[in-house]
Formats: sequence, structure tokens, C-alpha cells
Amino acid sequence: KLIYSCVPDNIPDLINWKKVESFKKKFHGRRIVGTASALEHQKNIPNLIKSAKILLRKRKDIAFVVFGEGSLRRELEKMIKNYGIEENFFLEGFKKDIHNYVKSLDVFVLSSDSEGFGSALLFPMILKVPVVATDVGGIPEVVIHKKTGILVKRRNPQELAGAIEELLENQELRKTLTKNAFKHVKE
Repeated sequence: KLIYSCVPDNIPDLINWKKVESFKKKFHGRRIVGTASALEHQKNIPNLIKSAKILLRKRKDIAFVVFGEGSLRRELEKMIKNYGIEENFFLEGFKKDIHNYVKSLDVFVLSSDSEGFGSALLFPMILKVPVVATDVGGIPEVVIHKKTGILVKRRNPQELAGAIEELLENQELRKTLTKNAFKHVKE
């Protein structure tokens, strides 16, 4: 019998709204796109960095954040600097109370090359934050394309950038996806 990962359904009740607002103020009204992930190869944070570069060529109203630590931190910092996006892309480190930071996001992105289940997606879904994720491993069991989130091909920064922008621009789609995702996780 398959037993899925879960997330406590009372997480929304634990939100510290002052912390959420304080984090958002740090970015001066920019839209916040981010992830909570180990900085390791399988999570493919470079895919998100490349997507950020694509979007930041067109618009400067987005801040990208990554919560987590790992062996690739220095390499990722170098890539961000080489792309010239260090004013808009931030490695925020590990956060013990990750739910407060995930709630501050306008879009949550999981850009992995492989995942067993993608349990990191459960937090944004229960917190009603729209998600974009790569179509790998067990992720399609959580993210049903255009029903509970948007699925994109792995290692395709152009498609990832397009999906992020679609969610930033389409309020009705965000509402529909977050409502369905919340229900899906609760069930």
C-alpha cells in the first residue's frame, strides 16, 4: 500500500503575519518567486536561476528567493553574480519556520531534475500559494497540470519562466489553482 507524505492541516493557523509582512517589505513591492530546497544537484536550482535571468530581462518587478542550504551554495552564488542578477536573486539560507516564508511568496517553484514525491510542494499548496514544478518523479501525483499547479519539462528554463510569468499575470488562474491544490492536499 502506498502511503503518501503529508503536511499538518493546521499550518495556515501557525502563520506569523508580522514575519510574513516583514519579509515582503524587504523587497519593496516586488513580486516574490521562490523555493524551499536543498542546494544540491537533483534540485536543479540553476534551472531556476536561468529562468530568473530570462524573466529579469523583461521585467524588474520580481525578486527570486531560495530557502535552504547545501553543498552547491558557492557555485550558485557565483552563477547569480555571473548572470548579473544579484539585485533580484537571493539565497536566504535555512529557515526553521519555513511556513512563514513560503506564505510570503507569490509563486512557489520546484525546479528539480528528480523527486520521489516532491513533499516540499505540500506547504505552498496548504498555504494557498500557487506552484510551478517540473514533471518528474512523483510530482505529477501532487501537481496536476492546470488543476492544482503548472507542470513544466525538466531542464527547460524558458518553459519554467513562461509558467512563472503566467501565474504572476493571471489572477483567476492563481485563484483556481490554489483552491484546487488546497482541497487536494486536505483530501
